[in-house]
Amino acid sequence: MTRRRQRVVLAMILLVTMVEYGHRQLLALALVPIGVDLGVSDAALGALLTAFGVTYAVAALLLGRLADRTSRRVVLAAGVAFFSVMTACGAAAAGYVTLMLTRVGVGIGQAAIAPTGTALISDTFAPQRRATVFGLVAMAAPFGLAVALVVGGFAIEAYGWRPTFVAAGALGVLVAGLFAALVHEPARGFSEGREAEAATGVSPGFVAVLRHLGRFRAFRHLLLATSLSSLGAITAAQWAPGFLHRVHGLSIRDAGIAFAIGSLASTAGAVTSGALADRRASEDGRWYAWVPAIGCALAAPLHLSAFLWPGSFGAVAWLVPALFFAMFFAPPATAAVQGLAPIAMRATAGAVLASTLILVGMGVGPLLAGFVSDLLSARLGHQSLRYALCGVAAVYAWAAAHFFAAGRTLRADLAAAGGS
Repeated sequence: MTRRRQRVVLAMILLVTMVEYGHRQLLALALVPIGVDLGVSDAALGALLTAFGVTYAVAALLLGRLADRTSRRVVLAAGVAFFSVMTACGAAAAGYVTLMLTRVGVGIGQAAIAPTGTALISDTFAPQRRATVFGLVAMAAPFGLAVALVVGGFAIEAYGWRPTFVAAGALGVLVAGLFAALVHEPARGFSEGREAEAATGVSPGFVAVLRHLGRFRAFRHLLLATSLSSLGAITAAQWAPGFLHRVHGLSIRDAGIAFAIGSLASTAGAVTSGALADRRASEDGRWYAWVPAIGCALAAPLHLSAFLWPGSFGAVAWLVPALFFAMFFAPPATAAVQGLAPIAMRATAGAVLASTLILVGMGVGPLLAGFVSDLLSARLGHQSLRYALCGVAAVYAWAAAHFFAAGRTLRADLAAAGGS
């Protein structure tokens, strides 16, 4: 594969990731107007995210297995087109149940992105560059959030959430077409010169993938740590704009702009962690666990300060560094898991990681925060969301402990798996 084709693969996966996360954040930005429009509680709004998360978790495993056996390019492009159409269909929802069904559809489509994208990158770029490349891809997520927060905030205030969903869906369909037309799929094993091995190998069953990964102690801790980190990151991303709007009185537009600034800090954090992990791991593979451990340990007190600060300016000021360190976990952990997986298992390994992160992060975090907020509202009023979100800090501290534990055996486990 030429360098030009490598750049096209990376650029298109970056664009797809931006659109994917932009679509997710539109719902978060529209939670308050949707609640008013459809007359539902915070817990019910959180359940929309849970429905998405559970659907995503199941679909990712199935689509990951499909991608290990067929064209990853086609599976990814079809997923983007499907979730975009379902986002647009959400605009026609006349009630809560109808809207939830469209979010289930979005979950199915978006479940194709992480497994296929992760496998495409692993077969396009050499192992010693993967964390850096995954950092660039992770950068696209908060950048997509930032664009959605700014543009979506203006659009929702000016035109309403329904027309905004239609426009976002149309954009996604266009991106799906571009991806299918421009991306050339790399041969499995290309980045390591193992095409012949991959061509003669048989794609193992899902149970075999779990059995292989589960025998590594580092993988078990990485899965727990990344799940907890995802819970904290997704809960903050889904509820922080509503927190700034409800608790600090910012307009939807201003809350979107404020959180967009924090999302750009997440972008810098993702790139920094990937590059730092690749540089340090060239000497010691344990840095793929230690870099995210340090990030989570710093993110915990910073999130607590952001949610407890009495003024809006101080809350945003604390939120920016909190979100910078919050994204330290993703690129190094993803690179480590791909290093533990054989060539024929890479899409499925990516699916296992992605489905667990979304199931825990999207399926549990926002719903739990909404439930606690409802529980505290009788006593604390609109301040209840502030204290419900403080749990994010505890989650990051817990994640840091598991990342440090993963570091104890990661170097040996990567060597045993042939990933370093």
